[in-house]
Amino acid sequence: MKLAVIFLAAGLSTRMGSPKLSLSFQGKPLIFHTISPFQEAKFKHLFAVIGKKNLILEKQLDELSVTKIHNRNHLQGMNSSVFCALEKLENFEAFCILPADQPFISTETLAKLWTDFCKSECEVLIPKFKGKKGHPVFFAKKVRDKILSLEGDFLLKRGLAHFIAKTIFCDVQDKFTTFDVDTPNDLKKLKEMT
Repeated sequence: MKLAVIFLAAGLSTRMGSPKLSLSFQGKPLIFHTISPFQEAKFKHLFAVIGKKNLILEKQLDELSVTKIHNRNHLQGMNSSVFCALEKLENFEAFCILPADQPFISTETLAKLWTDFCKSECEVLIPKFKGKKGHPVFFAKKVRDKILSLEGDFLLKRGLAHFIAKTIFCDVQDKFTTFDVDTPNDLKKLKEMT
């Protein structure tokens, strides 16, 4: 099954106060710690949805060999980035979406989620850590098509809801599936967690 991994990287980092995905963490930009586990887990088709011009982030994505998708409507929020990516990626049979500010998900977790998705007859797979839903979310092409047929806010949430009978929740022991970096305090917490 041909899978597209989509990193949502078009946010403005307003709560951080500076472009967070390019902030240095353990000697590498934060975005590196989100993308590299997917590369180590041998996912091949990696895409990042970006918003306004950010030459530093774009260079970092080039260095990571990630294909950039420009979302001209990024100010309309995360749903516009989901829509933008899915609209362009019609030649894939499955999709994986997560915010680009969710670093350090383990390669073992990623491999388990993908294996479980492929083995099951589900159309949506969502990880859960200690009962809390997280990312990345895996879903089939028919879910993509449903999302693209919707209008308004909460496209992803509403699109996934149509397939609740064919959704599985995969319990994982990976705290990073439910942790994203939005504020300087989150960055401090990340240092404590790693």
